Amino acid sequence: MPRLTPTEVPRLDLAPKTNRPLSLRNPLDYLRLLYWVFYFPQALRWYVETFGGGYIPTYEMNPARGSKILRDNPVQRYLLLQGLVLTVVTPLVICFGLEQLGVAIDWGGVAFGVALGVVFSVVFGVAFGVAAGMGYGVVKGDQKGVEIREE
Repeated sequence: MPRLTPTEVPRLDLAPKTNRPLSLRNPLDYLRLLYWVFYFPQALRWYVETFGGGYIPTYEMNPARGSKILRDNPVQRYLLLQGLVLTVVTPLVICFGLEQLGVAIDWGGVAFGVALGVVFSVVFGVAFGVAAGMGYGVVKGDQKGVEIREE
């Protein structure tokens, strides 16, 4: 290990140490995905670039292209499926654990909350993604038009 001066901060190597795609059948891969989401979100982009056929910036993404990627690329399709499973299973496991500790849980409320959370995240994700993409495209197109007219 190189010797550090008092003003230098050591760099942490947090890059994922996996050389294979995540598996739908391996429970440890679900834990790895949760770790990436909460502690190292850059790993998701690395994973998609390495195993998923490349990362596509949000301003280039549209619903048709997204559905084509999911149809053609099983790694990204499995990642989406794992994310949905974690979105549904994690709150249920937390509530079950709290119930075992003696906390009263309204399971109908939990199911309603999970369903509502999934629906709203999809609806708002699509709505804001499309709005941001359109806004970015209009602004960039306007800038390019201004640059062309100035020449």
